[in-house]
Amino acid sequence: MSREADLWDDVLQGGLGTARRIPGTIVRLYRRPGSLSRAWADDERSGYVPPVRLYVLAALLFFLVWPRWSKGLSTVQDLLHGYLVGSGRPNTLPPGGLQFLASHFESAVSVLLVPWMGLMTWILVQRSHRYTDHLVFALDYQVFAMLLILLTVPISQWVPHGVDAVTLLLVGLVVSLRGAFELGWLRALVTGAAISMGYVLGTLGLGFGLVALGARL
Repeated sequence: MSREADLWDDVLQGGLGTARRIPGTIVRLYRRPGSLSRAWADDERSGYVPPVRLYVLAALLFFLVWPRWSKGLSTVQDLLHGYLVGSGRPNTLPPGGLQFLASHFESAVSVLLVPWMGLMTWILVQRSHRYTDHLVFALDYQVFAMLLILLTVPISQWVPHGVDAVTLLLVGLVVSLRGAFELGWLRALVTGAAISMGYVLGTLGLGFGLVALGARL
């Protein structure tokens, strides 16, 4: 077999292997939140989709679906438009990367704040001296959050009183911290609240930075 054939065979086998492991990985992600991150730290994740690959697949799905499902919701693009109108500027976004980032801000946040979340977890939990263990936790939780958001948006349109995705995300974070780092309920709750606050501040910082950059152009 040629080297080119070997390459494509490896890609095919890797893709099929990943596809076979996705259902079990997703089930464990929600049935035992945090346990996949714990398995990574203990070198016991071989039977599941690797964290970076799982995150990339979930991010691509979120990146493609969320802009269509979030129509009618307030976005950073709306905020930037409002700022431009209020300042007497044309109600248009500059072409190119800024417009693309504004229209896909929620997807961009899920990428840009992963290292920040890993750093916060590393500082607050300090269970492991390896930053990569906490980065894997951030990756796994982002997958948990992205898929949960994609599920709750259409469900909220069918349920009379909607679904409180924020509460579900906060509960999922606390339970994930317990599962990944073996924290008590109180410490997991306090740590989850601190991480959530830091995440919100990071999101606001990126949003206002984008608005300020757009107003200058």
